[in-house]
Amino acid sequence: MERNKGENEQIRIVFWNVAGIKNKENEFWKYLGEFDVVGLVETWVEEKGWERLEKRMPREFEWKCQYAERESKKGRAKGGIIMGVKKGLEEENGSGVKEERGFMERTVKRKQRKWRIVTIYSRSMKETKRIIEERVKEQEEGTLVIGGDFNARIGGKGRRMEEQQATIERRPTKDGIENAEGRELVSLVEERGWDVLNGNCIGDEKGEYTYIGSRGETVIDYVMVNEEAWDKIEEFKVGERVESDHMPLEVRTKGREKERSMKDVKRKIVKNIWTEEGKEKYRARLREAKYEEGEINEKVRELSEKNVKNATEKKEIEIREKMGLWKNEWWDKECREGKQAARKKLRNWKKEKATKEEYKRARKRYKLVCKEKKEKKRMEQEMKMKGIKTEEEVWRYINKERKKKGEIVSDRITMEEWRKYFSELLGGEENRQEKEKRQHRVGEIEEITREELEQQLRKLKRKKAPGRDGIQNECVCEAF
Repeated sequence: MERNKGENEQIRIVFWNVAGIKNKENEFWKYLGEFDVVGLVETWVEEKGWERLEKRMPREFEWKCQYAERESKKGRAKGGIIMGVKKGLEEENGSGVKEERGFMERTVKRKQRKWRIVTIYSRSMKETKRIIEERVKEQEEGTLVIGGDFNARIGGKGRRMEEQQATIERRPTKDGIENAEGRELVSLVEERGWDVLNGNCIGDEKGEYTYIGSRGETVIDYVMVNEEAWDKIEEFKVGERVESDHMPLEVRTKGREKERSMKDVKRKIVKNIWTEEGKEKYRARLREAKYEEGEINEKVRELSEKNVKNATEKKEIEIREKMGLWKNEWWDKECREGKQAARKKLRNWKKEKATKEEYKRARKRYKLVCKEKKEKKRMEQEMKMKGIKTEEEVWRYINKERKKKGEIVSDRITMEEWRKYFSELLGGEENRQEKEKRQHRVGEIEEITREELEQQLRKLKRKKAPGRDGIQNECVCEAF
């Protein structure tokens, strides 16, 4: 379904420190699919890893990656940013992707309004401040939203001052500590006249924790906006997820919600009463209905295109899920239940129905279950590999693993390139034999007569529920 590009439609944005992206489950990607712009930090994805990973990323987004970097040969790469913009959302022509280490910007346009959306991963607030000042000029801010992991604690500073307020108040927050990195961030916000959404906006009135981990609970992830964007923000809230120690930051702009898909809308079925009087009324309506042949063909073409598009999208999702593109083999019911229990404890803790310790215990159990399942799967694979004796068994094992991983062909290869490649492979002959067979088969098919069509329609059963088109069998029979 195409997005209505009207200015009043909402834009949903999420910023999230995901602490690694490779082992995330299908549920993680379904959650991200609810948003229009996605900014992920600490992805730990290097250039070689992105070449493989890009093929598996959800195709409803245009993805851009800033690679993680290694500080030494040992250990994993650090940092990394991935941003996605939903394909229905128009990107500013010629804006491209602006990036520097720890900074990535995507510019999207909704009618005459240009939104500059920046994702940040800060290791040094002094350096981050310099990059933002260079990349985001004060005179060219537009409608600006900046979010991500700043690794800074600003305590109660950053309170939005309304015109009627005479005294300075502290910003509501559950983390009252301020550090040196936080002071750098506050100075940037005050110099530019920006507003921090955490604790200042509807949806996060208490200033919830954004990091809950082994080092304690803190607020180090923020979303900031300029004055022009502040008036356009409907809601900001800290999400409730357990895939990472950091919580996602969800932003929703003002405007109407986008139209729901057909899956979310209950189909309305109109039932006719097929008495003699009802049949006569229906025949009268049929006589009054006049359509030109071209108009009917156009309606049929539109419906066909829509059905094909919906069926194609649905089939692609089914194939990707069946292939397990984001499914770990060790993930099972026990892991899923552990995750649900941890999320429930997190929600209850926020509502003061559970303690912090109960949530931490639930999440620790969930992590432990996942670790045990992963280790068990690794041991099984090692045992299989030890049992391999011949070259044939080696290739059988490799091909089986390839199938499980669901490696897919890149969609960047055009149909013309495929045609040219196979044409050369076949020595210049393009499906000649197949074409002849097809023509022969087509010639054998006889045209269906009106009498045969009417004969089949008479066999249709009455008083049955209509199919997906909503047309009752009585309607078709009466029409003939």
